[in-house]
Amino acid sequence: MSAHASPATAVAVLVSALVLGFGGGAIAGRVGELWAGDGTPSAPATSAIPTETAPASSISLTAEQTSVSPNDQIDMVGQLEPPQGGVELVVERSLDGGDWSAFPDADDPVTVTTDDDGSFSTYVVTGRTGQNQFRVVGEVGEELLASEPVTITIS
Repeated sequence: MSAHASPATAVAVLVSALVLGFGGGAIAGRVGELWAGDGTPSAPATSAIPTETAPASSISLTAEQTSVSPNDQIDMVGQLEPPQGGVELVVERSLDGGDWSAFPDADDPVTVTTDDDGSFSTYVVTGRTGQNQFRVVGEVGEELLASEPVTITIS
């Protein structure tokens, strides 16, 4: 048996030492962040503490009626989560699956403002027969939100 290592073995040992040197340094550095010099635990760096993110905002909307005659009142209620008062929401309509537009028109849309508990209620009246879908949209902070639509059959 030879006392000398082959060149391949020497390379393997050097690569292992290199990996352990860098990895060991990273581990020792991390342990140093968590332990004070006197052996007592110290607070971890702020980047090591997971931060809570604010829950995603959402708007729910329900309609009291699912089918009405032309020009009957359609009552709608909803909730902004998390609750926040003073948020202005705009009612939009889609006819028979078409594009969304402010209701009844962009120049004078139906709007509603959320109460302090995030709730809101409004109503609409339309003589347009067929499948009418309504939703509310609004800006919360810098986030633009839209409720899921409610479908009302006008016949």
